[in-house]
Amino acid sequence: MKIILEPGNGVNLFRLGNKIDIYKSIYAYEFIPAEDDDEWDGYDFFDGGVEVNVDKESGEIVAIACRDNCYYNEVNLIGYNFASFLKMIDQPEAELTKEEIWLTDDELQTVVEIDELEIQVWVNSEGNIAMIYVG
Repeated sequence: MKIILEPGNGVNLFRLGNKIDIYKSIYAYEFIPAEDDDEWDGYDFFDGGVEVNVDKESGEIVAIACRDNCYYNEVNLIGYNFASFLKMIDQPEAELTKEEIWLTDDELQTVVEIDELEIQVWVNSEGNIAMIYVG
């Protein structure tokens, strides 16, 4: 399934603020219940390629994580070189907020806020985009 980033709204298949029930009858999913102290439940769609986070109380979509594909300007950003992405959107790297996160003992990723597009970009150690997080 081709996922298209729509800044400020989510992606073509899921909209921020919409109720998750709209999508549960359309697409197969795996439910990931929130931990006791979490505010969000998770729903994995397309074999984990898209995770939708939902407010436990309201049932509204609050965030969308794209791991398999996420197109912007006809380019699949997943696996795309981060420096090339910055050139595409005319964004100087020096102006960005970054945070390094260890996912496992041997896997470090850099999380970069792109305020202009209202997304987080997760970049692997090779400098390629591993995930786009909207919300």
